[in-house]
Amino acid sequence: MKASEMVIYLEMLYSVTRGTTIISVVYFFLFTQEVRSQSVSLSFESTYGTYNMEDFKTAQDNIPFIFLGYGRINLPYKIYSNFEPYYGYNGMLTLHLEKLEVSIENGANSTGSRMSYKDYSGTFKSDQLVSNKYWGAGISPFKMSLTDAFFIRPRLVSGVSLSSYSMENFAELTNTNSYINQSIVVKSKQLFFEPQASIGFTKYRFIVSASVGYHLQVVSLKEKVIEGSEAEWQAYFPSGEPKPQWNGVRLKAGLGFILLKKKSKAIITKA
Repeated sequence: MKASEMVIYLEMLYSVTRGTTIISVVYFFLFTQEVRSQSVSLSFESTYGTYNMEDFKTAQDNIPFIFLGYGRINLPYKIYSNFEPYYGYNGMLTLHLEKLEVSIENGANSTGSRMSYKDYSGTFKSDQLVSNKYWGAGISPFKMSLTDAFFIRPRLVSGVSLSSYSMENFAELTNTNSYINQSIVVKSKQLFFEPQASIGFTKYRFIVSASVGYHLQVVSLKEKVIEGSEAEWQAYFPSGEPKPQWNGVRLKAGLGFILLKKKSKAIITKA
């Protein structure tokens, strides 16, 4: 073999060896690291939340004024369940890795208020109902194990809420047997973040957990009037466009079930 051919052969051998070494290193880091535990769980939670809803609380003072007129504004109306805390639900599909948990969530919340008055001349009532369905993605960067079964973990959930607001006004005059009603329905979207802290324990394939968090509404997109008119909607809110304000504390408790659990060990392949 000539010297020039020998040099070319050695260069080719070096290139192949170097390439094989690089591939082996990449393979080692990507595919041969030990995965102590991987599991997928499905959880269902009952939720209890407080809701700000300041815009809609303020609007209640305008409802009799707009709907019935000036002469009825001083009547002693009663307000029931003034956007009080209420129950909801949350479903969660979670991928549990060794040091990280990620989840997809879907749930709903609702709250509302009723204003009413009744005397010999007739009856008046006004119902406001606000509800939402939301989708979110959650991440937990670490989990602190208290024992083999008990754990504490922080979580951050972000997503979008699809909200619906409805106002139903009704008045009936006793002497004339006549009535008037009005219905307004508005849809909107909100983006949110929700930091949480949860505690729980795992037994066999079951996960029992409870958490506390705070819902932070980042932005509310423009509303769309589905029923009624834009003019009717704006008449009750002379100070500007109202928005569902879901800010508030969230308490959750629920039960989960581990659908899939996998354990594997690394197999190191030498180049």
